[in-house]
Amino acid sequence: MKNIKIKMFLILCVVVLLSSCKKNNSIYKLHPPYKYQVEYSGDKIIISKINNIGDTTSTILKKRNGEYFDENNHLKMSLKDTTYVYYQKENDIDRAKLFTTISVKNDSLYSSTTKYIWKNCYDELKLVVYYDKSYRIKKIQARGLYEFSNE
Repeated sequence: MKNIKIKMFLILCVVVLLSSCKKNNSIYKLHPPYKYQVEYSGDKIIISKINNIGDTTSTILKKRNGEYFDENNHLKMSLKDTTYVYYQKENDIDRAKLFTTISVKNDSLYSSTTKYIWKNCYDELKLVVYYDKSYRIKKIQARGLYEFSNE
C-alpha cells in the first residue's frame, strides 16, 4: 500500500510539472545589417554590400589569367589552394595584415576566406566567398553571421 501511494505521488508530481510547462512558440529572426548582391558583367564580378538604409559599397573583381583580383590587385578567387598575405590601413590602424586563403572544398566548390590580423594578435573574419569552378558565387558569409545564398 505504501509503494502505491509513493508511485501515485510521483506520477502526480510529473503530471503537475508537465502541465505547468508552456511551449514557447516564439521565433526569433536575425535581421542582419547587410545584404549582399552579386552581379556578373563580362570578366568582372561586382559584389555589393547593402546596409539597412540602402547605402551600398561594392567590390569589383576582375578576371586576369584565369583568376579574379580586387581593385588593389589582390588575389581573391582562384581554383588552386593558396594563401595570399597583404597589408592595408584599416579603421585607422596602420598595416593591418589581411590573409586571403583559397581552398578547394571538392571538385565543384571552392572558398576564398579573408581575415584581418590586428596588431599581430587579434584574428577577425572579414568575408568568405563560396563559388564553383565557373566562378559563380554560391554563398557569401561575412563576419560569421550574415549570408548571401544564390539558390
